[in-house]
Amino acid sequence: MRHAFLDEYSRLDSILHRRDPRVKIGVFFACILFIVLTPPEQMRSFFLYFLLLSGLMALSRIPAVFVLRKSLELMPIVFCIAAFIPFYKPGVVIFTLNAGFIRLPLTHTGLMLMWNVIVKAYLSILCSILLVNTADFVDLLKGFERLRIPRLVVMIVSFMYRYLFVIEDELERMQVARMSRSVRRSGWGLIKTLSNIVGVLFIRSYEKAEKVYLAMCCRGYTGPIRTLHAWRITKNDIYFCAFMLIILMTIRMSGV
Repeated sequence: MRHAFLDEYSRLDSILHRRDPRVKIGVFFACILFIVLTPPEQMRSFFLYFLLLSGLMALSRIPAVFVLRKSLELMPIVFCIAAFIPFYKPGVVIFTLNAGFIRLPLTHTGLMLMWNVIVKAYLSILCSILLVNTADFVDLLKGFERLRIPRLVVMIVSFMYRYLFVIEDELERMQVARMSRSVRRSGWGLIKTLSNIVGVLFIRSYEKAEKVYLAMCCRGYTGPIRTLHAWRITKNDIYFCAFMLIILMTIRMSGV
């Protein structure tokens, strides 16, 4: 069965791919921090952040179409949250939307806040996509572990990502079985069938997780993430980190 992997281009060879995972984690989290702390009025700063991320994307050789598609797949969630902000933030009213007995005033402050949420969310999503696709997932987990992230959190993320596709395959097989054994339903019958599928899927996932854990313990699993690469921070990693921090501070100060 075909899956859409988040780290599809994590095994390319580029300047970013050769950097230590710990350095990349720190740099991209610094990018997100600078983006979040930038006031919404500084539109030029957001444009410069976008140019910076576009330059990193070009250096990483990740196709722009892939990044655009993945980022737009996550944006509907942001739009659903941001769509209500202009009507509930107090400020100067631009116009009032009348829907029966409901009056929703659209304010200038609310529009600025909505713009702030959408732009910062999109730029943060770009940072996350670049981070995941410039480091192998196991190396990324090892980087989080060496940065003293709690081992339990790293292990949960590891299992969640690796076995999400197993659960997806199981769900798809159950859907095919349902369609081959019954006619198309609608309304309450469909809701009842889907609820039964969710319940069975939960039980099967629990049983499979227990079997996988016992199998891993039998093969010597003790908890730490093991990788084939012995990553070490080099001079090039330090130069890259310093260069990115200088660029981020320059962009931030240019909007003051």
